[in-house]
Amino acid sequence: MSAPRCYVPPACWDSDAVVLDADNTHHLRDVLRHTGGAKVTLFDGAGREAEAELVAGPGRGALTARVRSVVQHPPPAVELILLQAIPKTPRMDWLIEKAVELGVTAVQPMQTARTVVSLADERIERKAARWQRLAEAAARQCGTPWLTRILPAAPFAETLTRGDWDALFIGSLEPDAPPFREVAAAVRAAAPRRVALLIGPEGDFSPDEYAAARRAGARAVRFGTAVLRVETAAICGLTLLAYEFNP
Repeated sequence: MSAPRCYVPPACWDSDAVVLDADNTHHLRDVLRHTGGAKVTLFDGAGREAEAELVAGPGRGALTARVRSVVQHPPPAVELILLQAIPKTPRMDWLIEKAVELGVTAVQPMQTARTVVSLADERIERKAARWQRLAEAAARQCGTPWLTRILPAAPFAETLTRGDWDALFIGSLEPDAPPFREVAAAVRAAAPRRVALLIGPEGDFSPDEYAAARRAGARAVRFGTAVLRVETAAICGLTLLAYEFNP
């Protein structure tokens, strides 16, 4: 059995000892029944991984991980960014987990013209915190040394204006949108370092949003002939991007 993995933010690392937070301590001690001497793997979400050994303290009930060896993994060749119109909660939760598994660097939740969720809803901040916790749990489970960042939810127009990427794809239901493979070849030849994917809500992007995306340099693509559900379109697009740009 592989050693359990613990996410520890970079600011919490010491040279040779890491004091584990309450969540990690509870999981290791109370759920897995691990005590002093047990092996664990630490990762900081920025490519650093360490093999460590549990020791007691400081403080009653606390656990510290004594670092034995450290590996710094190189970053992915191309950063993948998902710009996602917020679907209903169960779908977004599932989508976050799968995006982490596919190596997505960041997820930008968006409110679009046809998005059901409103950014004025006071629950949106709690949702964002939950999504980040889901990303951490998914990173622990799948073994990636990188932590997907869940960015603060933003309106569609704001997302386009503040974006920082070399290439932008938009999953399109428009009948004249070319197949993904035709567009990807030209983008890959330009050797981008950051690639973003726009995925709309259940009711699709509005005509004005499609026009705004094109003005921002987005390339419309389709993922086959079927009309895909939001989460299916996102995972299909991310899988294709990961295959094309981070083989």
